[in-house]
Amino acid sequence: MRAEAMRYYKLNDRNNYIAARWILYAYFAARSIDFELDDLHFTDKGKPYIRQNIEFNISHTKGMVGVLFGNVTVGLDIEEIKAIEDINEFRSVFTDDEILKIKKEGTFSFFEHWTLKEAIMKWCGEGITNPNMLNATKRVDKDTAILHDQLFHVQSFIVDDHFYLTLAYLKSAGIGDIPEYNYGVIEGNQLLFRKTPIDFLSSPSALTTINPTNE
Repeated sequence: MRAEAMRYYKLNDRNNYIAARWILYAYFAARSIDFELDDLHFTDKGKPYIRQNIEFNISHTKGMVGVLFGNVTVGLDIEEIKAIEDINEFRSVFTDDEILKIKKEGTFSFFEHWTLKEAIMKWCGEGITNPNMLNATKRVDKDTAILHDQLFHVQSFIVDDHFYLTLAYLKSAGIGDIPEYNYGVIEGNQLLFRKTPIDFLSSPSALTTINPTNE
């Protein structure tokens, strides 16, 4: 993995490459599922899949990598929270009402909408390559979004005060909110996981952050 990662120029990209695959190895090893690096493939639009036909989705940003596993198709997006200089640059993917809401509510509102749209696009296997589909993806209420005639369950939360995450899967799956996640910490040459409860974010004005170092 280290040798393959050296193809990337930026250190963060190298770290993301290794961390995502390390998480996959740890997950499958814990379940006695054979997994080799050659088993991981990507569609031409970047959606990951493996020959074992297990559903999962990968997202990464500067300083954080996430992998969401499920027994149904899932989508995940993670973004580093930072200031957005010009929201008008995103008019091709946000509706006019969303632009107004983001201008009124600020940074967290932007990431609420952006991660929701991208998580659902990644569920579709589209990534962010289709602005029309991004524009058509809308939040209905705090845990529901819609794309055309499909209803999605969505869940958003903040990790380590700096990263905004949204996960998505079809409402018809009947799964509901995920109550906890495994937060990985590298210690020496080991990847260790801690189970961490999730506080659901009901709105950008009622954000609850999580301290993942508390067990």
